[in-house]
Amino acid sequence: MNRIHEISGFPASQDEPVSLQALVQSRLDAAPGNLATEKIHHQGRDFIVKYRRHGQVRHGRSWLISAGCALLFRCFVHPARLRAGDIAYEARRLAYLQQQGVRVPHVVLQTADYLVLEFCGEDLTRRLQGAPADERAALLLRIFDELARFHLAGDWHGGAQVRNLTLHGGQIYRIDFEEAAGDALPLALMQAYDLLLTLQSVVDHLGLDGMAAKDEGVALLQRYFQQAPSPAVKQALCRLEKVTGLLLWLAFLLRQQAQKHKDIRRALLLAQLLRQFCQPSLVAS
Repeated sequence: MNRIHEISGFPASQDEPVSLQALVQSRLDAAPGNLATEKIHHQGRDFIVKYRRHGQVRHGRSWLISAGCALLFRCFVHPARLRAGDIAYEARRLAYLQQQGVRVPHVVLQTADYLVLEFCGEDLTRRLQGAPADERAALLLRIFDELARFHLAGDWHGGAQVRNLTLHGGQIYRIDFEEAAGDALPLALMQAYDLLLTLQSVVDHLGLDGMAAKDEGVALLQRYFQQAPSPAVKQALCRLEKVTGLLLWLAFLLRQQAQKHKDIRRALLLAQLLRQFCQPSLVAS
């Protein structure tokens, strides 16, 4: 999800309560075209407001994804079909997933300019960062178990990082469904992409050292496929590993940079554990 700003409703001393729609519209009128996502508090409840994006569409990302799909999977999709959807698209996806029994935010209010959603708790990144080792390990298992159930039902997310998972009433919820690529790409590829995003987003929370982290990451992948066995998803994931595996050829050159930059360390660890999962014989040798 985009960075969230937080605002509150008008003072309670006003004679008449201000409607939620009026509150959101006042924000839009005050800063037209400059708002993205906000958390608002109104009459004792929290909501998330997502505003319609303005400005030119960025085409570079969709062209890059299209080229990657063609090279890796021989799947040719026009870049226009891979661009992120708008708030109307997200509202449709949320309604569909809710009908399927998936825990997603309820759409409270929808207009052409904004989407108001129920607030479903803070994202799991913060929970993982502050959790003791045993609680962290149990939460990681829940995250991958929930993803397996979600995929087993034939669904895909498109933004499956843990920052797009929340804990609400003791249950894991999925948020942020702007990605539309799954409407154009094969389901197995999108589910493999979900799995890769989830894994990449929890790398910092695996193990106490490199070896333990790799082992824990591989165990999480194995647990996922035990619950949602899919040769097509595994094949797609291991084709993606061929891309991440290129970093391992550069590991020696990146050693000094990895000591300074967390992102490089994270990318190398992800490449190592994917290699261990997809090519265990190569790692053993």
